[in-house]
This record gives sequence, C-alpha cells and structure tokens, in this order.
Amino acid sequence: MSDNIPFDIQMAIMNRLHVKSLLQFHTVSKQWKFSIDNFEFIRNYGSRERNSCCFNLSYKHDNQGFIYFVDENLAFRHLDSNLNIFSLTPVASSKGVWCFAYGENSMLLLWNPSIKKSMGILVPNYMLQPSSPKMIFGFSIRPVTLDPTLVKINYPLYSDGPWYVSMSTLSLRIWYNLDYDCLPRKSVRIKWSGQAVIDGKILWIGAERFFVNDGISYEIYMQVLFDLVSH
Repeated sequence: MSDNIPFDIQMAIMNRLHVKSLLQFHTVSKQWKFSIDNFEFIRNYGSRERNSCCFNLSYKHDNQGFIYFVDENLAFRHLDSNLNIFSLTPVASSKGVWCFAYGENSMLLLWNPSIKKSMGILVPNYMLQPSSPKMIFGFSIRPVTLDPTLVKINYPLYSDGPWYVSMSTLSLRIWYNLDYDCLPRKSVRIKWSGQAVIDGKILWIGAERFFVNDGISYEIYMQVLFDLVSH
C-alpha cells in the first residue's frame, strides 16, 4: 500500500481482506506483522458495527451440538465449526472469544470463530485441595490489555468450607492461587454457574444460608464478583 495512506486506514482495509491475503501481508514488514498479530486487530477482524452480535446461543439436539449468533433483531445465524461442540460445555463468551470446558473439566478451550483458531489450556489438578469437589469456571477478556482471563473456583459441595480460587491468563499460561483475604466468606456459595461480565467484573448469582432458632433455614441471594483488574 502507498505510504501516503494513513496507517489506521491501511488497517481498516486489511480488516476487510480475506485471510489468505492477510497471510501474504503478514510477511511484508515488521509493522504490518505486529499489527496483524495484535489481539485488538484479531478481535475486530471482519467485524462490522451494524452486524454486531448481541449474544450467542449453543444447544444440543440428539447427538449434535449447535451454536448461533443472535443479533439485535433476534435473527439467528448458524456458526459453522470443526469443533465437536457436543462434547464441550460452554463457560462464557467475551468480545467474540468463546471458552468451553472439555474432558471432565481437565481442559479449557478458547475459540475465536472469526479467525477460526482455537487453543486448549490444561486445568491444574485440584485434588490437592481437600474436600472441594465443586468446580466452577469464569472467563472474560480483561479490559485495556485485552488478555483472555480464566478463573477456577473450588469449594465443598454440601457444607461450608474454604474457597480455593486460581486464575490464569493467555499471555502467562500459569495458574496461581488467590490469597484467602481476597475470597468470599466460607458460607457463601455460587448458586448458578452462569456468569455475566459488566464493567470489567465477572458476576455470578450467589447465596448464603442462615439458620434461625427453630432450625429453619433461609437464604439471602447476592452477586459474587471477580474484578478482572485488581483480582
């Protein structure tokens, strides 16, 4: 391209090119290679504002799995994939990137359908965390850095007990545990594993059970939040 064309316009043109052309431009210069490999470019590749996706839908029917984009007019567009979606459990999607749990939760699969690329990340063995059979995952793209972030939560299933929370990012690919002073009270439990991401925070529906004098219990519902910036 001509040097007289501003670089941001060059990138906007590349955003509309076929993948094969991008692979050719990828070798032209270090600047183009860096820009094409940049996660912001990958995330926005092929996107058009007027066709932005409001949410994603996945479901199983018979022995097959299906995934759809749903736009603001509630129009359904089937998303073809070479992934065996039937064997994957959706965790969440964020900024066009999907996260699935696979193989009895032994691996998390990140998938970007716009560039047809997927990557598996092994989940560390949690058997060293005693009495914590309940496992929940969270996923989102971190603000500003745009780094895919994974969160793993373990705690006892039927009784109060400590939380074990670890996290990893795609850039580091190393899992590390969060300090206990960052975690909720032992009596707080996540009620449903479905999540939402608002203002850089992953939210789950949680609950805490209380008992009155006659032994009758009641629950107070709440939001359990994980801050993607401060952790």
